Amino acid sequence: MDGIFNKIVLVLLVLLVSCKKEQKIDAVKNNLIAEGKTLIKQNMNVLLDSLERHDMSLYNKEGGLKPLKIALLDSVGINERFSRETLKCITFKLEENNFSNFKSNYRLDLVKREVSESQVAFVSFLNLEIQKDHASIVVIKIYGISSEIDRYCFEKQRNKWVFARKKEISRG
Repeated sequence: MDGIFNKIVLVLLVLLVSCKKEQKIDAVKNNLIAEGKTLIKQNMNVLLDSLERHDMSLYNKEGGLKPLKIALLDSVGINERFSRETLKCITFKLEENNFSNFKSNYRLDLVKREVSESQVAFVSFLNLEIQKDHASIVVIKIYGISSEIDRYCFEKQRNKWVFARKKEISRG
């Protein structure tokens, strides 16, 4: 009887320890997601730079073209092509309030899948990595048959994510 009781106590202890470990992992993950949302909110204008080069209405003096619109994928995703260590990347859904600091003449819409309309720049955020006071995110901008893929790097200074550099991955 004592053997069965000891086994039950051991199983309960193992379950308790594993639950606490899962809670700790969830807390870390939620903290990283909150940091990721903060980084995007603070740096939305940096992440969506250079879109005006795709706005054909600026070059059409007759005014026949609509201004450029931005279609942003509604979640931060992961693509193994841009990172060897995808386990360090975080994913989450974007919300309208993540763009309250975005200042632009262009309309920004969240979309669930890629959009291929004229005068629409499709943008997606991938492979957001945050390690202590350093972060990076891959931004893909597609307009028609041209695209830009860049990695933006940030450093945290005085509780604010500050743009450090931009690395071009590909352009075409």
